[in-house]
Amino acid sequence: MRIRALVVLLVGIVLPLTTGCDGSPGRLLNVATTSFAPEGRFSPNPLHLVPSAATGCRDGLAFGSSFHLVITAGVHDLTVHHATVHMLDGTNLGGPSITIPQSDFAAQSASLFIVAGTTRDFVVRPDFGCVTTRPRSLRGNVFLLDPSGMMQTIAFDGTVQ
Repeated sequence: MRIRALVVLLVGIVLPLTTGCDGSPGRLLNVATTSFAPEGRFSPNPLHLVPSAATGCRDGLAFGSSFHLVITAGVHDLTVHHATVHMLDGTNLGGPSITIPQSDFAAQSASLFIVAGTTRDFVVRPDFGCVTTRPRSLRGNVFLLDPSGMMQTIAFDGTVQ
C-alpha cells in the first residue's frame, strides 16, 4: 500500500513538471487582480466638515458636510444593506453615531447592487446633530449582502480637518 501511495505521489509531482517540455509555446496564466475581500474608503480623506447653523444647538457644534463611500466588491456581487458612521473626538471610541438605512442609498441611484470586481460611489449626508467637541476623525461600517445572503462588513476610517 505504501509503494502504491508513493508511486501516485511521484506521478502527481513529475507529470506537471514534464508537461512544459513538449516544445510548444508556453501559455500565460491570466490571474484576476480583484481582491477576494470587499474594500472601501471615505472620499475625500481628510474630510472637510463644515460647521452649520443648526437650530437648537446651543452648547455645541453641528456639521452639515457630505462625503462619499467608495465601495469595491471582491469576488462576489454585493448589495448595500446599511451603514453606520461614528464621529470621534479623541475622548472616546463610540462618539455620536448615525445609521444610514438602505433607503437612503437607494434614493441616490437606480441600484444598490455592486457587481464583483467593480467599484460604486455613494454620497452620504449624515446629520450628527449637536456635538460638544470638534471631531478628529470618522469611523464607519458598511454592511453588504452577498448572493448567499451572508452579511459582509467593510470598515472605513477617515480624518477630519
